[in-house]
Amino acid sequence: MFGGDVPRAEGYLRKALSLDPHFTRARVELARCLIEEGKYDEAREQLKGVIDERQPSYIADWVMRHRPTAERLLAEIRSK
Repeated sequence: MFGGDVPRAEGYLRKALSLDPHFTRARVELARCLIEEGKYDEAREQLKGVIDERQPSYIADWVMRHRPTAERLLAEIRSK
């Protein structure tokens, strides 16, 4: 993402979420950035937010892609 500039990507994703806190794709991608930076606790919070979302901006994407991805990533970092 952004040619490997994870902090820059993180900034843009946080901006996107400030504009639309229900944008679950941005939340999943932010969690991926946080995982890459070793910020597992914050990544868990973002992933749980995706899983628990009740008003996703794009419900079909949330059901078919974002929620399952969040569940998988959360399981992958469970022991970290």
